[in-house]
Amino acid sequence: MQNPRCFESKIFKTLWELKKDGYAEDTIETTDERLKHLAKYTDLNDPESVKGFIANKDCTKAHKSGLCDCYARYVRYNDLQWSKPRYRRENPVITLPTEERVDLIIGSCKLKHKVGLSLIKECGLRPVELHNLSLRYIDLENSIISIKTSKGGRSRQERIKPRTLALLKTYISKNGYGFNDQLFSKTKTTSRAFQNARNRLAKKYNDPEFLKIRLYDLRHFYGSMLYHETKDLFYVKEKMGHRSISSTMKYMHLIKFESENFIVKVAQNLDEFTDLLGKGFNYVSDFNGMKVLRKRK
Repeated sequence: MQNPRCFESKIFKTLWELKKDGYAEDTIETTDERLKHLAKYTDLNDPESVKGFIANKDCTKAHKSGLCDCYARYVRYNDLQWSKPRYRRENPVITLPTEERVDLIIGSCKLKHKVGLSLIKECGLRPVELHNLSLRYIDLENSIISIKTSKGGRSRQERIKPRTLALLKTYISKNGYGFNDQLFSKTKTTSRAFQNARNRLAKKYNDPEFLKIRLYDLRHFYGSMLYHETKDLFYVKEKMGHRSISSTMKYMHLIKFESENFIVKVAQNLDEFTDLLGKGFNYVSDFNGMKVLRKRK
């Protein structure tokens, strides 16, 4: 087998061509990582060698499909020929984490990641959409975030909750970000911070359920709660930025809420009302001049 360094120039050529063809930064980084992995164990210039390695690799079909997609780009830009294997991606069974565990994970992070993870949970951002955020897309005065689409999805707007808005303003002020500066880390960095926080809490509370929670589950939490509140699948589709209703349906119907129990609070003034909204409570009604709010247990 050839040394992986032998393929560095061809991998670089592949990445450069992807950049010229307008591929997303995350796609280019993933392609780089996976091609270097394949180069450790196969001859990248021998498609049959690569196919055999992927076929025998102990991983999910989704990961095999991803490896094939990345290698297909190498083949295309280096004048090779191959018959791309077909690995059907399996739809995972999506489970909804409790809000208590999610909030513990977010709360244990440093300010930068606390703000970013809160935006994913409360506004339904994809992690890559968080990475693409700059002040250009945030209206701090009106608490509105304009979400720049990714994965061919739809752009949309979402309101930022008061508590997260306050954290966001502190974070921006502390770092002196300009109008076009990216506010948050790359997806892998955010994911790593999330996993580290999750793992620490699993150990601290001796609770393995923390280990089942993925970064993307924060976005699923947003969509699932929105559907439960509205029962409007098409509204959720637009708020999630999905192109196809099937993308929304694939997990909405899997969510089953085990409890209809709520924590109910009463706000007697504006400060209490704002504080409860910032803690995730939803306004229900007025009663004797006070505001009644609730949040699922």
